[in-house]
Amino acid sequence: MIWLFAVNPVTTNIIKRNPGRKGIVYAILALAVFASFTTYTGYLSEKEESYYSLLEVPVSTPQAELKRAYRKVSLKYHPDKQMDMDDATKEAAALRFAKIQEANDALQDSRAREVYNRFGPKAAKQSQTSGGDTRSDYETTALVGLSINFVIWGMMTFLMTLGDGGSSARMYSFTGLVVITLLGWQLMLSDFDFLTDYAWYWTPYDKAQIIQQLYPAWMRGSTIIAQTQFVDKEKIMNEKIQWMIVALQKIHEKVDALEGRKSKVSRTAAAASSPTRAAAATSSSESSSSSSSSSSSSSTTGAVDPVKRAQLKAQALATKKAGNGGGNKGNGKVGVADGPQTTKPRTLGIPSWAWGIGIYVFIQWVFSS
Repeated sequence: MIWLFAVNPVTTNIIKRNPGRKGIVYAILALAVFASFTTYTGYLSEKEESYYSLLEVPVSTPQAELKRAYRKVSLKYHPDKQMDMDDATKEAAALRFAKIQEANDALQDSRAREVYNRFGPKAAKQSQTSGGDTRSDYETTALVGLSINFVIWGMMTFLMTLGDGGSSARMYSFTGLVVITLLGWQLMLSDFDFLTDYAWYWTPYDKAQIIQQLYPAWMRGSTIIAQTQFVDKEKIMNEKIQWMIVALQKIHEKVDALEGRKSKVSRTAAAASSPTRAAAATSSSESSSSSSSSSSSSSTTGAVDPVKRAQLKAQALATKKAGNGGGNKGNGKVGVADGPQTTKPRTLGIPSWAWGIGIYVFIQWVFSS
């Protein structure tokens, strides 16, 4: 919902106020801020404190050193060490001491520790209580979760990239979605890991969840870049055709004016020379005009006027696009006032943000039921 009603309008406004490459850079920086905020509020702030953070050791700590770390940390929060503290401090220390014991029980078991690192704390607790589940059971659950995430964001991506440059935006977005899904698969289903020296307490499962939280920012950034690079070739071609029609019409008007002025001057000169010649010139001009009209009619029947030809081409192009779902059907004339005839995707008259809200509500209803 934040991306629909906050991020999209803000980034669009940034690009309009800062045209060119500068606007793209500012929009990407804004997306980075939004992505950090949504990642923190959507996952990091809601997740339980890491077992490794409770024991104050990194994820790569060997199994033998976990006991030493547990003894060191438990002494800080042991109830016997809190005798001189007030009640609130004693209660907080007792609660943290219980969490430290829970973390130690999970990490001391090598099987539960592997499940915790790859599939999260819920799977680790389940493995401790059931004991009969194998790694393949958790792998199946993880694959189902990755597939659902891919399908949901695939539909959202298609709906959010309708419009100018939609094909390029979908290509960039789906490429990122595939990469994110493959990274999640590698982190949870294999021994792949990264940034272990910088993210001490983040397990591979945590990293997979954080990467998935960053995808909306990637999708919006891809849409912004695709829209700025989009060139409407049909619009440009239609504008050129219309400009050619107007130019040919003006040229023909000037040629007709020059021919009329020339014939008028010649008739005036012949009338001034002699009355006889004037009568002859008048009769000859009438005969020539009749012959020229007949020849012009014959020429029009034999050949097509360039203006007419350009108009026919523009009409054929508009008719072709009308057959594809757009354009003016039954309009026999394409003029300057018609404007470029662009073909727009069919969305059943429902905007993309409405589709997004509908899918979001449907998903929430499915998971709540």
